[in-house]
Amino acid sequence: MSDKNVLKYLGLVTELGLMAVICIGGGLLLGVWLDKKLGTRALFTILLLLLGIGAAFVRVYQMVAPKASEKKEDQKDK
Repeated sequence: MSDKNVLKYLGLVTELGLMAVICIGGGLLLGVWLDKKLGTRALFTILLLLLGIGAAFVRVYQMVAPKASEKKEDQKDK
């Protein structure tokens, strides 16, 4: 694997990790804030945490799917 490919995949892994942390962490923080403001126990925390996890999975899939299809096409060409 060339240095260019290593850097490309390292960038993708970093982006995936940051996207997951932002989606999940954002949902969690917003849920905790809403629960404190509205006086609910953990209703919004749980709902927004689950929404953040779902959003993270969708974004990760959207980012990985094109790369996987590129790799399959590259292997077919060989």
